[in-house]
Amino acid sequence: FTLYASGGVAEIASMRIYDRFHRLWFDKKNIPAGVPTEGWDGTHEGRIAFPGVYVWVAELLYTDGRKELRQGDLTVLR
Repeated sequence: FTLYASGGVAEIASMRIYDRFHRLWFDKKNIPAGVPTEGWDGTHEGRIAFPGVYVWVAELLYTDGRKELRQGDLTVLR
């Protein structure tokens, strides 16, 4: 999972993914927008994510210096 951005997004300053119990599964900073290999591969410390809904929170950094917080959910199917 990664974010594909347009409209002047320079990078994803940070992205975190949590499970329904608020456990952190992914935490990464300074991610180039739209590079799939830099996103979450569905694992944490060698464990494969269980099927279910996960919440993501990302801070986007724009080329003009603005920052924006975005969030959403994703569903893992196995």
